[in-house]
Amino acid sequence: MRYLPGHYRREPWKDRPGVRERITAHFWSRVDRSAGDGACWPWQGCTLHGYGVVQFFGERWQAHRLAWTLTNGPIPDGIEVLHKCDHHPCCNPSDLFLGTQADNMHDMIAKGRSNHEGKARGSRHGRAKLTEDKVLSIRERYAKRDVRMLDLADEYGMSKSTIGRIISGKYWPHVQ
Repeated sequence: MRYLPGHYRREPWKDRPGVRERITAHFWSRVDRSAGDGACWPWQGCTLHGYGVVQFFGERWQAHRLAWTLTNGPIPDGIEVLHKCDHHPCCNPSDLFLGTQADNMHDMIAKGRSNHEGKARGSRHGRAKLTEDKVLSIRERYAKRDVRMLDLADEYGMSKSTIGRIISGKYWPHVQ
């Protein structure tokens, strides 16, 4: 998501009595804090690419960035709000920390969310519809002639050609 220059540094509620409190109360009412202080607090409103989004004084904010701003103050230029928990909808300030985009990439690699090339593979990839176990099941079932490719495609919500590439090993080649 692109940010408008400086939008996260503004505090438009500053000069309006009671506005910050009302907005803060409304924002936190959309966050599920029932799991307690040490757990993830997922955003319960709209999401975009897995992140919570919220309109705030006419501007779109990622919910975790607004949670940070309401709790800790403005976010400096060139700095991101990162998740310790790696759960994008989480708005728990204790699960959030500031860092650069490079810090975010180092964190991803350190937590094993990428392969040696810096690209996530298999079920660790953000858009994966299958797990390694499901891939093995597809291959085994097709090898036994228990099911047709078209039936597998319907079952897994994929095209027949995608199932064919999974079976041949062109897709998911690292799964044996």
